[in-house]
Amino acid sequence: MDIKTENATDNPEEYAAISLKFTYVPSYPDEAPIVEVADSENLSDPDIEDLMEFLQSIIQENLGMVMVYTIVSEASEWLSKRLVTVISEKKKAEELRIQQAEEEERVRLQY
Repeated sequence: MDIKTENATDNPEEYAAISLKFTYVPSYPDEAPIVEVADSENLSDPDIEDLMEFLQSIIQENLGMVMVYTIVSEASEWLSKRLVTVISEKKKAEELRIQQAEEEERVRLQY
């Protein structure tokens, strides 16, 4: 199952995508399906680990019920939130870098 976020900005490179592979076990939905990340784009390994931990909690909450749609929906929402966080962190880092450069320039011009 491929999941891709919408572009959060005008930059076409600012998106996240993941491909989840589901393997059903004989006793599904009483037992969890096996969920694996087959591929990802614009996500770090720690991001993928965080997502998988989150999805495991969703799976545990939904044992006994058909859950693949719920897992995919929750993964999509998680990706969107993570993308907004990453973009915000990049923006703050860039603003800080600009402020530091301006401060260094002011100090340099004072002497």
